[in-house]
This record gives sequence, structure tokens and C-alpha cells, in this order.
Amino acid sequence: MHHEGTYYWFGEHKVAGNAGSMAQVGVHVYSSQDLTNRKDEGVGLKVSDDPNSEILKGSIIERPKVSYNAKTKKFVMWFHLELKGQGDNAARSGIAVADKPCGPTPKHAQFNILGSHAEGGQMARDMNCS
Repeated sequence: MHHEGTYYWFGEHKVAGNAGSMAQVGVHVYSSQDLTNRKDEGVGLKVSDDPNSEILKGSIIERPKVSYNAKTKKFVMWFHLELKGQGDNAARSGIAVADKPCGPTPKHAQFNILGSHAEGGQMARDMNCS
């Protein structure tokens, strides 16, 4: 995503081993002024330890995409979400919003999840954002 002269990348934060296929950290953010040198901006969307959260540690968060909504002045993150313990059966679209593309300081989560859904009972897998 390009916003106000800065490029931002959002990606799954993976860990080593079998647990690496499940969300253990969240969505990581990097920024760049020139597409050659990048800065680690920390975790933009952090998984939760709250058992009632949809993005509970151990869920699956994949393919995050972020765009800027000029009308609401919010950054909107869409991602594929598999709820913890459901394997590939949930197939939901998760959505989170933020006032900034990354936190006020590195390592600070900025995006807040609004929820997830499977539109019309259909699976949500690969998504595209323009």
C-alpha cells in the first residue's frame, strides 16, 4: 500500500516449527520510502489471548490486505481467517481498522478487529484489494 509518500507491506508473522502455520503473533508491518530499504514497524494486528476473540492465538490469519478509506479516514485490513480449532472449516473474512498504517511506536499493535464473516454462507479464501 502506498500512502502519503510511504510504501507499507503487511504480512503474516510466522514462527518456526509446526506452530508456524497458526497465528502466534499476528500481522507484521514494514515501511519503505524507496522500495529498496525497509523499516520494521512491528505488529500491526496482534493475536489475542482472550478465548472469546476471533483472532485467538492459534487461529489462522492469512493474506492480509490494507487500503485507505478516504471517506472514513481509516485504514482497513481484510484477511482470511480460520477460527482456532476449526481447521479450514471456518473460511471467514476478517476485518480490522486503524487510524494509522502502523502504531505510534515500533512493536505496538495498531489495528483493532471489528469481526469476521462468511458472506452468504460462502467460504472466503483468496481476496484482492484495489
